Amino acid sequence: MIHMIQHGAFLAAGFLAVAAQVLLLRELVVDVAGDELAIGVGLGAWLLGIALGAAAGRRRPPRRAARDAAWGIAVLAVLSVLGVPAGRVLRNVLGPDAGELPGLGLTMLIATATLVPPGGMVGWTFATLAASAARLWTAGEAITRLYVVESLGSLVGGLAVTLLVGPHLPPLRAAALLGALAALLALVATRAGVVEGRRALAAATGLCALALVAAGPLDSWSERARFAGSAPGIPLREALDTPLQHLSLGGGDGVWHLYASGQYASSFPDAYGNESLGHLVASLAPRPERVLALGGAERGLVRVLLQHPVGEIVLVEPDRWGFAFVRDRLSDEDRAALDDPRVRVIHDDPRRFLARSAQRFGLVLALGPEPVTLLRARLGTAEFFREVAARLEPDGVVVTGVRTAPSVLVGETAALAGSLYGAMREALPVVRATPGPETLLVAGSSAEAVTLDPETLAERWNDRSLVADSFAAALFPVLLPPARVAALETALVDASATVKPSRDDRPASFVHALARRQQTTAGRGGQAIGALSRLPGPVLVLLALLPSLLIVARRWTASLPASRRAAAA
Repeated sequence: MIHMIQHGAFLAAGFLAVAAQVLLLRELVVDVAGDELAIGVGLGAWLLGIALGAAAGRRRPPRRAARDAAWGIAVLAVLSVLGVPAGRVLRNVLGPDAGELPGLGLTMLIATATLVPPGGMVGWTFATLAASAARLWTAGEAITRLYVVESLGSLVGGLAVTLLVGPHLPPLRAAALLGALAALLALVATRAGVVEGRRALAAATGLCALALVAAGPLDSWSERARFAGSAPGIPLREALDTPLQHLSLGGGDGVWHLYASGQYASSFPDAYGNESLGHLVASLAPRPERVLALGGAERGLVRVLLQHPVGEIVLVEPDRWGFAFVRDRLSDEDRAALDDPRVRVIHDDPRRFLARSAQRFGLVLALGPEPVTLLRARLGTAEFFREVAARLEPDGVVVTGVRTAPSVLVGETAALAGSLYGAMREALPVVRATPGPETLLVAGSSAEAVTLDPETLAERWNDRSLVADSFAAALFPVLLPPARVAALETALVDASATVKPSRDDRPASFVHALARRQQTTAGRGGQAIGALSRLPGPVLVLLALLPSLLIVARRWTASLPASRRAAAA
């Protein structure tokens, strides 16, 4: 029993370190509008904090180690709570003007403010716990016990925040609950003498418990502050954290504005936009009897697709919580469309659904956001399109989207479009493209089925006897002028020849999408990221290893005799 109490501080340190890291990294990604570059920046800030904290902790007098370790756990518990609203407020105060996305500089500032201090406490706590444990066991046994038990605590903390607390509590409340539990566990461990600082740990437990009680108003206030930085002038109505994303819904009075992980996703209802897009993509398929839509179609497209000769629409949405969140705010017409017996909603990963399904579809829609996240980039690789090809009818088509330009393709836009175009060409023999800026890539196995000929599409429309408020057969020549279609497709062929197609093991579309985002939003820092993305892989690996190589070279030089050091110099 005494050993369990002694190890309680080790367990609490690991538990709290991983829980705080996960929660604060998730918040950082939302603070910078879904930019996954924030994960690397945030981890860098966290590790920098650990290095600084460990360096400071190892210089403390050994006689104070037990008290220093208690203070480290106590401060870490409080910082993990404060980091959540701090990042949100900084997003508002330091963020760019309305309509602009946060750049690399803001990401580094928020990461430094919210992740370096708690990371510092992690390093401090580990160093001081090791020194304190050495008073009870031999040095080797002390560090072994600390490492093993702290690692077990990290495992428990990761599972708790990912599977238990994270999916059910907002980040602020989750941080307060986990901080209180860790501080309380360390407080119990003071009975065994590994840590000595009951007042500090009791105060931390009380502060986290108080934050847990006040989490509702504080969470609401800080969420509104962050949303005001992203969408000034639009009132925040509700926010939701799911295991896959953070959703914010603003507006009201009949029009909702949805932000996913801090980045604008859509506004609904949008009768004109959905009707135009829905009728266009449905007309691109000669027989859209069975339609597979991979997310996003519930916000207006389903109602339009059902006007065509559709027997079944399979809507695959991995985020069941996000789907319910949006569904409750749809118009009566769109909710009725989702309740139509021809519509089947499946909450599953799109890739897993394709791998398990035996159905074949006449039309597959992958019209989600651009691949600025690795999760989204999985739906734009050659392997993904091969899975789609296996589920297509002989005359079926798959439609995906990419933002290009009205006339020419240059820079990272060309690279992004070329990587997606190349991936589709590896899986399907026929790939066509509609003119930008909202380009649709249309692919299939039959050149007769995959067509952008305005007359053929108008014939399909007329054969279906459709009547729409804002769409007609006369729009096909306007939307798909043959000269512009040919020019864009030629540019895509040229672009795909200069970049590698996006694949599962090398998601080039993600790299180019991220580089384009940084180039257009982050000034010189983003341009540097874009330049790095074009370097060969071995060069990038060498650059990543350069700091370690310099340290090894320095130590090797220091180990040489003085005469050889002088010769080497």
